[in-house]
Amino acid sequence: MRTNPGRVRTPSLYLAAISFWALFVAGCAGTLADDERLLSPKAQSEQPRAAMKKARPPTTMERDALREECQQLREAIARLRAENQLLQAENQQLTEEVRHRLTENSEFRARLSEDSQLREDIKALRDENRELREDIRKVLGAEKGKERPDAPQATPAAKAGTVSTLAPPQGALSHWLTTSSGKRHNSKCPFYKSSTGKPCGPKEGKACGVCGG
Repeated sequence: MRTNPGRVRTPSLYLAAISFWALFVAGCAGTLADDERLLSPKAQSEQPRAAMKKARPPTTMERDALREECQQLREAIARLRAENQLLQAENQQLTEEVRHRLTENSEFRARLSEDSQLREDIKALRDENRELREDIRKVLGAEKGKERPDAPQATPAAKAGTVSTLAPPQGALSHWLTTSSGKRHNSKCPFYKSSTGKPCGPKEGKACGVCGG
């Protein structure tokens, strides 16, 4: 009995297509399950742990390098601390110097104010001294006017053979010594006994310029 070859092959083709489709669907389902598992929070938290478990331990060279790097960092930190201490000391010194300079500036200003006050006092004293000199000049001028003797009056000439009785005898003059000036005045001088002094001889002290002593 003969069979039709086309009819025999048709079921086998259907079976093959169905098997392929089933495998495709199963693969897609597995892929989706894996994606869901990877996207879940639990899976995400377990990934670093798995990576740590899979990470290999550091070698001796790597440990030595890390230790050396840590030592360098410690030394750098120590240097920074030392520099910080130096900067703090310099800052303290600068602060003290600034305070000292401010104090000196205050003292200098006080001295300037005192100097200005002294200059004003000196100026006032000079003005007062000038006024006193003017007053002294006026007083001296008045005293000199008083010290000038009156003009001698003309006396008639004495006749020959007669002695003038107007001139007092030499022994009648007395003298007075002014203590403050040390000048000697005779009894005809207007300053005779007009100042503090004492009686003296005709040769004691300095001769008065008015009476001649």
